[in-house]
Amino acid sequence: METGVVRDSGGTPRARWLFSSRENGVSQGSFASLNVATHVGDDFTLVTENRTILESAFQCPIVYTDPVHGLDIVEVDQPTQPVKAADIAFTRRRQLGLASLAADCVPLVMID
Repeated sequence: METGVVRDSGGTPRARWLFSSRENGVSQGSFASLNVATHVGDDFTLVTENRTILESAFQCPIVYTDPVHGLDIVEVDQPTQPVKAADIAFTRRRQLGLASLAADCVPLVMID
């Protein structure tokens, strides 16, 4: 995993980011090891444990969106909020991570 901090021009931290790899998780076989996707057939219990590993590394809850190649935008304001399929998610809440699973898309992080 790689993590970093985005700072404003004065050096004040504005946001944190995390980029995960397949390493250091608990999934087995073709899903080994840090699979966080619930839609690919992996054991849901193992995916949940992998997501907990990421939350521990990031030190905050993470809400996952399911990209659909559309125009839907969703605001996330609670860590337990069920999120429908959407290509864009944003939050105004501090200490709440947003995750986008990407295969052929490029996730972008924008900060206002």
